[in-house]
Amino acid sequence: MQANLGVRVATSRHAGVTLRSQQRPKAPMSRGRKCPGPPGQRCSTLVVQSAVAASYPTFPVGTAGRELDKNGRERLALKEEGWQYWKWACGGKEHNCHYITEGEEGSPVVLVHGFGAHAYHWRYTIPALSKKHKVYSLCLLGYGWSDKPPLEYSGEVWAKQVADFCREVVGTTEVTLVGNSIGGIACMSAGALMPGLRGLCLLNSAGNLDIEEEVPIDLASLEKLEDTEVQISAMDKLKKTFGRLVVQGIFLGTKYRIKYFLDKVYLNPEYVDASLVKSIFNPACDPMAPAAFFELSKAGGRTQFTIRGVLKQLTAPMLVLHGNQDPWMKVERSEKFARLYSNATVVPIDAGHCPQDDNPDAVNSNLLRFLETL
Repeated sequence: MQANLGVRVATSRHAGVTLRSQQRPKAPMSRGRKCPGPPGQRCSTLVVQSAVAASYPTFPVGTAGRELDKNGRERLALKEEGWQYWKWACGGKEHNCHYITEGEEGSPVVLVHGFGAHAYHWRYTIPALSKKHKVYSLCLLGYGWSDKPPLEYSGEVWAKQVADFCREVVGTTEVTLVGNSIGGIACMSAGALMPGLRGLCLLNSAGNLDIEEEVPIDLASLEKLEDTEVQISAMDKLKKTFGRLVVQGIFLGTKYRIKYFLDKVYLNPEYVDASLVKSIFNPACDPMAPAAFFELSKAGGRTQFTIRGVLKQLTAPMLVLHGNQDPWMKVERSEKFARLYSNATVVPIDAGHCPQDDNPDAVNSNLLRFLETL
């Protein structure tokens, strides 16, 4: 890294990892069928497009819902009905929020996915970390197997969800939070609400670092959170209907081209296998998904805190893993985190936007070494 940027390199005591990018073996592909969801959720039957379903090999299944890829790497096997659910109260209602947990001992680690993804996107990370840690992978509200109400989604909603999950399910706020893309924002903002936070790891995190205003997170805005259909004027409803039609057109276009879009953001498209595509397609079959997607698309504009403001509230060590082939987020973004947050270490990974699934070996080894320092 360039010394003049003030970026702490990977030999830092917080990471203890090499800066060298790592090559990874090719990943396999697998299959499956039914459409998932929490109890009582209606969902369409999945028909995977022929380009995705074509001739993927089957792998030996191990214990605890695991499978091996063709290189013998362990990962979670897709469980289409989901894993576990937690009742979370938000906006005056209770919502089914989905999560996966593995591991019996060690400090707790909570994994948070990115936009359009879910808890299963950490399919390689969970088995690797659970050998030494108690691991939780959460579906944010509106995503994956979690409920998809038409709420006024914002960064504050997901920050509260992650913080409440740690208190109510994990049983402590003394955890390490790991987030990819918008999951990085959720982890940073939740961490600001969590006394005793052990550490943070960001993977190609979203968030506008160019806004210089330092606005800390404040959950007061959630006191009036409600369904977006209540008490709006006829004109506002007409405008909203038009906007929703446009966004839902984008949603449908994306839904049936999942593999195409994933191929664009993965360095190694062989990791974009049938299980991954199906795991993203299935939740899109939820009847509530189009309306939720419209509200999710407006979350950034509703978020009141700024990244710089949240960073001022944090003190825990931070590891920043950056897929250096990400077409959306260049490595300079992660270097900027290190300039703004003195307790951050940046490590480039040979991967695209989702390093945990695109180069799991590099991510897992760096994560485990970072956890050993906390």
